Amino acid sequence: TAATATTAPAATTDFAAEGDAVDMEDETASVLSMMGQVQAHLGNFSQALDLYTQALEQRQKLQKEKGGQAVELAGIYDSMAQTHDNLGDYVKALELYEKALVAHREGHGEDHPNTAATYSNMGLVYDNLEQFDKAREMHETALRIQLATLGDMHPYIAANYNNLGSTHTSLGNFDKALEMYEKALHIKLATFGETHPSTAATYNNMGETYDQMGQH
Repeated sequence: TAATATTAPAATTDFAAEGDAVDMEDETASVLSMMGQVQAHLGNFSQALDLYTQALEQRQKLQKEKGGQAVELAGIYDSMAQTHDNLGDYVKALELYEKALVAHREGHGEDHPNTAATYSNMGLVYDNLEQFDKAREMHETALRIQLATLGDMHPYIAANYNNLGSTHTSLGNFDKALEMYEKALHIKLATFGETHPSTAATYNNMGETYDQMGQH
């Protein structure tokens, strides 16, 4: 009985210590990721990638130890992809966004706003690569998910309509581009008002499209 009584507290203590270590590793990964976001915001992209890489390694270690981590990994992959996009390394950005999609599907499912955001960001990268048909596909997938999960009047949906307008303009589909811009404008007027910079940006995009149509 004495041996059993002694063993039980020892096992409990060991378990608590292990749990504390895992919690510390989790917190460390979160801090590294946040530090990476700060560096990226400051334009220090190389430093940001170093920090994201450390956060990613920590999350992958935690995944092996206790499973899970899909949502956290998706966020890191998204951040790394955005940083590579900012550096003009579009192929690497797409590679990381693909990994983010896999993790989002595991952690959130396909029909989730965060999954939609990754599709949207991939569309922007394809726009930068001038692969406009692929960009349209990504933006339309994002829009479908957003409409199903966020409703008709969310600012993210306005942003996606705006992105689709830009892609259709690049494809020479000017009437379709204007249709998308009109939908974006409707949401922005309702949510931001007439004088908001985002509303002004959509008016400007529409003006540029009319210019390309020769309607000066």
